This record gives sequence, structure tokens and C-alpha cells, in this order.
Amino acid sequence: MKKVTDYLLQFKYCESLETIEEFFWKDFCDNYLELVKKRAYGREVSAKQSLAYALNIILRLFAPFLPYITEEIYSKLYSSNSIHNRGNWPEVSIYDQFSEIEGDNCVQILSIVRKLKADNNLSIKSCIKKLLIKTNSQLSRSVENDLQAVCNAEAVEWSNSVDDNEKYIVNILA
Repeated sequence: MKKVTDYLLQFKYCESLETIEEFFWKDFCDNYLELVKKRAYGREVSAKQSLAYALNIILRLFAPFLPYITEEIYSKLYSSNSIHNRGNWPEVSIYDQFSEIEGDNCVQILSIVRKLKADNNLSIKSCIKKLLIKTNSQLSRSVENDLQAVCNAEAVEWSNSVDDNEKYIVNILA
């Protein structure tokens, strides 16, 4: 958000829109939605609230570029007030840096698993018996559960034997 705001303040509209689109498609759609999908379809309220919060922010970021459709969606989902009201631009918030690092680590592992499945001519949805991850850092149980669900793995096994020059070594047992 800070990058988008800075671009807008410098009148760099194309760079701003490009940054928003990249975040929306690569981070939000490709990764975050995939990671929380199982919990959101279930009865976990926090996953649904997080998705609603993220969509609210995304709508407000897109509002200067897609004014009519964002206004319509925002008014139906969040408020009868206009998305274009002064002071409605999303504020850059200070959040737990550990959570951001952990999320980035999860996305990196997910990318490796997707590549391994593709290299082995397996469907992304193919079930794998075990996901073997060698790393010097481990994810929280909640993030590990999301990773296990999105990778469609029956089990996740962690090992601490990785060189300093490699962050992750990931293997799958189909």
C-alpha cells in the first residue's frame, strides 16, 4: 500500500495501477486465496473476516482506476457511503513483521511444491502422501495446516538439515 500511495503522490498512475494489479493477481489470488480457501469454505469465521477485510482494501486501492464498479461493489458489501469519500484511502498499518516473513516463507514453499508437481506431470490438485521440507525455520501450526491443505498432502514432515546457502529443500512423495 505504501508503494501505491507513493506512486500516486508522485502522479505515477501507471506504476500505481501496475503495483495494485500485481498484488491482486500474484499475491492475493494465486497465493492467499489458495491458502485460506479450505478454512473459508468451512466454519472458520476468522478466515472469512480476513478475506472480507482484504477485499475491502483491494476495492479502495482500485477505486481511483475503476470508479464505477468499485463504488457498486463497495456499497453492496460494506457501506452505503461512497468508496470515494475523503479519508477513505487505506492507511498503511504497522503489522507483525514475523507474520509477513512467515507468509513469504509459506508462499516460497508453495511455489516449490507447484513446480515439483508440474515437473513430475502431476495435477496441482493431485494428492501427495508426504511433503518433506528441509529448512532451518519452521512455520506456525496454523500456516502449516494451510500449506498442507493447499498442497493436498496427507502429511508434512520437517527436517533441520539444510545448508546455509539454501533456504528450503522440498520433496514430495506421491
